[in-house]
Amino acid sequence: TVKPVYSRHIGSWDPIILGSLIHSHIALVLILPALIKELSVLFRVSAIAGLTV
Repeated sequence: TVKPVYSRHIGSWDPIILGSLIHSHIALVLILPALIKELSVLFRVSAIAGLTV
């Protein structure tokens, strides 16, 4: 009796998981350029710091 309930529970969660995955993907697409910009700035700063030290 446990198995059907378990599979039904997973089935009911599927759209939520899919939705969150899609949302996180959209968030990644939106955040990624900003992250890359931040990282490039950090690398540039660390490179300059490395040169001066």
